[in-house]
Formats: sequence, structure tokens, C-alpha cells
Amino acid sequence: MVDVAMQAHGPNLARALMRGIGGEAARSELDNLSEPLKKMVYKQPRAKQWLTNALASDDFPSQVVSDVDKRVWLQKVVNLRGARGTNQVVKDFWMACRGTNHAFAS
Repeated sequence: MVDVAMQAHGPNLARALMRGIGGEAARSELDNLSEPLKKMVYKQPRAKQWLTNALASDDFPSQVVSDVDKRVWLQKVVNLRGARGTNQVVKDFWMACRGTNHAFAS
């Protein structure tokens, strides 16, 4: 049942996660966004495609990061396969999307 729901709603969930991680979320929300991202990448075979499409979407909130930056970030997330390091990769990408390299930016 969960697999059926994920197949139906996975692309929308990926797009919502990418909008938040892409700069719309507050820094304090990033760990909460990282958890479903980690589970999606670990358990869903189509997650990479859903996330690729979400990153390429016209409504992706950041124009600061390049397509290459997006591909590199996604490959890091996929390679981590839900490991704890994903949280830091998410924070780094969020900061890049917001155009800052300062750890204290909000």
C-alpha cells in the first residue's frame, strides 16, 4: 500500500522537498526535510528520477546554482543512500541555493 502511494505521490513529494531544500525552507527545517529525502532515496527505486525532474523544474526556487551543481548534489545524496552525512549535504546545498557560504545564515 505504501509503495502504491509513493508511486502516485513520489514526484510531488520530491518537488516539495526540492523547493524547501532549494532555498524556500528555513535553516531550522532542514533536518526535517532531510529525513523523508533519505528514506525516499533509500527505499524508492525511482527517487533519483523524481528528484532530477524536481531539480530541473521551472518552479525550482534558486537560480544561483547551476545544472552541474544540481547533478553533483543529487549524486552525493544518492551515493549516501540515506546515511547521516545526507543532512550536511542538504545544508550545504541549501546555503548554495540561497547564495551564501556562511554557516549562520538563515
